Amino acid sequence: MQIEEASLKRLIEQALLAAKDNPQMDGLAKKRGKLTWPTKGHLASKFGSRRSGQIRWKGVVIAAPEGRSVTAVAPGTVIYADWLRGFGMVLVVDHGKGYMSLYG
Repeated sequence: MQIEEASLKRLIEQALLAAKDNPQMDGLAKKRGKLTWPTKGHLASKFGSRRSGQIRWKGVVIAAPEGRSVTAVAPGTVIYADWLRGFGMVLVVDHGKGYMSLYG
């Protein structure tokens, strides 16, 4: 899992380098505390909870039925969308000013 996490970090770094800075994307700072969840479901893993061994979740896991719609938490540009071993289908959205959201 640590190898897969490192692989995902590299992919995000590469995608950020390839993405052009869009002045219309103002990040998420102004929306702090106002973001909606990307889907309806129950919280299966909290940020920072143990995932496996020494690995901890660096996000949250929302359990929802297959086929339930998922929407980005805010407007942005998709900078990565592909299958990633250990995560499944992964989508990374750049919201600008260093803010990204990841869906898998």
